[in-house]
Amino acid sequence: MRVLILEHDPLCAFDFIAALEAHGHEVIGPAARVSVGARLLRRRRVDLALIDLRLGLDRGLDLIPHAESAGVRCIAITGSPLEAKAASDRLVGCMPKPVSGEQVAALVNWYEDACAGSNKAPPSTFMSFGASPPQVRAQSRACTMPRRLRSSFGR
Repeated sequence: MRVLILEHDPLCAFDFIAALEAHGHEVIGPAARVSVGARLLRRRRVDLALIDLRLGLDRGLDLIPHAESAGVRCIAITGSPLEAKAASDRLVGCMPKPVSGEQVAALVNWYEDACAGSNKAPPSTFMSFGASPPQVRAQSRACTMPRRLRSSFGR
């Protein structure tokens, strides 16, 4: 999957990048500002956005309208899960910090599998906002079949 990372902490961002790339995902960013994340969404094809909600001067939630207009679903990776819950109608869910890069990679792997039809349970630390794997598939325009399978199904 092509994953946009909106994260202001460089150590977290690079931990996420290393783990996601090790699991075969393409990382877009990282972006530490909403304006940069919005520009990346306009210029690059993104399947999923992982957003921190507190970015210093910016609010990660401000990226959601840009993601929605690009057809990209968002998952909050944040130390502010109550703030994420308040935006639950616009997020797939939330993974509370602290979180490791491997946990983030497991979450993205679950999301990709859910988009492909798997009913596997999400990681235990993930707080789903009512989106079980089948619902994630139905609600997300960003759930695209992995490139290696698309040609078989005419996508």
